[in-house]
Amino acid sequence: METQQENNNQEIDLVFLAKKIKGFFLSIGFLILRLINFIIRNKIIVIILFILGISLGVYFDKKSKNNFKTEVVVVPNFDSVDLLYSEVENFKSNLNSNKSKYDFLNDVVDLRIESIENINSILTDKDNLEIFKVLTSNGQDLSKILKNEEFKKNYKYHLITLKTNSSVNSQKIIDFLLNTINSKPYYKQRSAFAIKNQTNAKQQAEKSIEQINKILENLGNGSVSVVGKDLNINSYDQLSNVIEMKDYYMKKLVDINTKLIEYKSTIYPVNTSFNNKIHQKIYEKMVVILPLFLIGFYLFLSYIKYLYAKYNNLYQKTKITNA
Repeated sequence: METQQENNNQEIDLVFLAKKIKGFFLSIGFLILRLINFIIRNKIIVIILFILGISLGVYFDKKSKNNFKTEVVVVPNFDSVDLLYSEVENFKSNLNSNKSKYDFLNDVVDLRIESIENINSILTDKDNLEIFKVLTSNGQDLSKILKNEEFKKNYKYHLITLKTNSSVNSQKIIDFLLNTINSKPYYKQRSAFAIKNQTNAKQQAEKSIEQINKILENLGNGSVSVVGKDLNINSYDQLSNVIEMKDYYMKKLVDINTKLIEYKSTIYPVNTSFNNKIHQKIYEKMVVILPLFLIGFYLFLSYIKYLYAKYNNLYQKTKITNA
């Protein structure tokens, strides 16, 4: 008896669910039908908005065809990453006022900066690695840490993207931005000190490699002796340690030489790709976006007007009833 009642309840629930689903699709269908009827009733306005959107879209797309994109990969040295990001924002906010002072800035359409995500550049830095270990040990989500905008600034490389309406002054604009930081006396001094320290470190590494090479050369000639015992390269039990030590100093020398290059300026441009033509995808073209936007905005305003009239009538009826 109870089993039969449960089956009946399940059947009732399924019937109720089926009716709800059917009602939902019917309401969607009625909504689409009302939308089509509204467009037909107001077809003149819709056609005018469509033509206006296409005309404006063609105009803006023609202008954007003359736009160029310059990309600069940079390394911010001497803890200057926050300054770099703030200078990019200052450049954008002061652009209009600076255009009267520097004619070449009139070519600027847009300027952006973003980090180039490379987790290896984080893990190879001891300080960053320790911070990373502390954050993960506290149970923080690794994916959220990596997406954090402040954390992204710890990446070594950053991409500056400049959009211009001409290919003539791109170099001047990039130089203007980078020199704003690179010309600061404080960072010039830090650059000089850093290069001096790295030059000394390079000399020490080269001396160490030279000494190791002499040891290996003497072992090869069999001219090394310990407590009256002649050693050669086959009988020397510390050979693997010597080779590892040489490998360590060779890697260190590569790192030092890289720093000597990058420390020449506070914001060092690693690679620059000038004046690439911007090719928009079909859904990015204004000739597609503007007609849809104008018609959609008109439909939205009409719907707001409909809701206002509907609820205003209800409000007026309520007032009459209460009176």
